[in-house]
Amino acid sequence: GIGAMVFPKAKDRTFAIISNIIWDLGTTAVSSKISSADSGKGEEVQTAMFIKSNYGSLETEIAMGQGTYLTAMADVMGCSQAARPALFSSIRSEHAANFATAGFAQLDETQRAESLYYTVRDLTSNEFAGQCTATV
Repeated sequence: GIGAMVFPKAKDRTFAIISNIIWDLGTTAVSSKISSADSGKGEEVQTAMFIKSNYGSLETEIAMGQGTYLTAMADVMGCSQAARPALFSSIRSEHAANFATAGFAQLDETQRAESLYYTVRDLTSNEFAGQCTATV
């Protein structure tokens, strides 16, 4: 996508993903993935788009520890059924810790969605690596 073209040498693809979301909700990333397979992971973009588009519902379900939006996010990431309860619990703990930091409540929804994306990315790359086929 455009983000991968703007940030081609970034070790962390986060800048590219966020850029795609800001510019066009990831549509260029999805279409350009066909012609340039190395310029972005479709799962990363899909997860970022899903979080951005459904943040309010995800926030509610994270507080409850379960729900259809959390399940759908886990589906997008290809997380095993067995990993989901622990993953949801970890997301809940991490997101609550983020909310407890100074100034987090004053962030706009896009900024809070970005924070949630980073939380999910870190969890699926570390603690839950191998339990989700899409490492965000």
